[in-house]
Amino acid sequence: FISASNLTNVLRQLGALPFVALGMTFVIIGGFIDLSVPGILSLTAVVAVTLVDPLGQVGAIVVALLLGAALGYLNGVVLTGSGAMTQAEVLFITYGMSSVFMAIGLLFTNAETLRLMRSTKPITIFETLSSTVGIVPVIVIVFVVLLVVMHIFLNKTLAGRSVTLLGGNKDAAYLCGFNTKRAMRMIYSINGLFAAMGAIALVSRVTTATATCGTGYETNAILCVVVGGTSLKGGKGSVLRTMLGVILITLLGNCMNLLGLSTYMQSIMRGAVLVIAIFFGLFASIVASQARITQLSGEIDDAKSELTNAQSYNDYLSTTMDQITNSTSVQQEAEDRLGLVKMDPSQVTYVRLEDESVIERAAGTADKFFAGIKTAALSLLGSFDP
Repeated sequence: FISASNLTNVLRQLGALPFVALGMTFVIIGGFIDLSVPGILSLTAVVAVTLVDPLGQVGAIVVALLLGAALGYLNGVVLTGSGAMTQAEVLFITYGMSSVFMAIGLLFTNAETLRLMRSTKPITIFETLSSTVGIVPVIVIVFVVLLVVMHIFLNKTLAGRSVTLLGGNKDAAYLCGFNTKRAMRMIYSINGLFAAMGAIALVSRVTTATATCGTGYETNAILCVVVGGTSLKGGKGSVLRTMLGVILITLLGNCMNLLGLSTYMQSIMRGAVLVIAIFFGLFASIVASQARITQLSGEIDDAKSELTNAQSYNDYLSTTMDQITNSTSVQQEAEDRLGLVKMDPSQVTYVRLEDESVIERAAGTADKFFAGIKTAALSLLGSFDP
């Protein structure tokens, strides 16, 4: 397993799968699914092989890539035009589109196998893509470069971030001003382009093309994306983790080949891995949701406590305002009196005289009171008989 020849074989076996899985990552992060990949890959493969003679290898590759992007864009137009915005809806529509593309390929080739080696023009680009640098195939180097570019696109650009936002919450993306239909068409165009790149990689490796050569790539691509940790619900994922998923699935296939397992048993194993990966993904999502609910409950309790404190503080402020109002009334009364004095200084004497007269009247009243008490006492003493 760890021999240089086997590791080189593993890297060669990557073939079209990394490109298809990379495009599928954008679709699943966006909250959708695409089963039209086999049709796009098959049709672009036969077109590329057919056009090598009339257009040359460069022209054939360019036309195949443009055709893949156009077919992906057509998927997006059909989906947005029909109002399909959920995985269940797009699943059946893209499956139907795959059947249409494969049927066109069968009509185009008359169900025959096309061979690249029969071309009369040079095929050096295809040969270069199938060659190696040391133990690393050139096609793997090309994929790594594209992987870095798409990672930057997904995480550092507005268009890339809109894919994640669309997958996380389509309604929120719409309310934030994103054109969700345009984003959906972009996602499927990218997937179609990478399916066409996968077709070029496949043709470079096997030098043949048929109208059904892409069969099975959609499930393997979904398997790689899910094993890599991208959520089928959308909104979360990474193209780098998808690469890890591709490596794991390819190593799994290589190990099963070394163990001599039949093709049917290998299909069973891949299906089981897909089911287990989806199960663990859903389980992790449930655990994360419960943790989030617990966190929100704690935040709600803290908010209630803060609200109680705020109400107590509000009561304190109300009491303080009442005291301030009373103080203001006293101050206003004093200011009014002071203002009266300032307007007419003679009022000072008047107020003083008025106060003196009040004092004199109070003193006279007190004298009369005490005189009455004295008279009553004397009368009482006079009537006393020793």
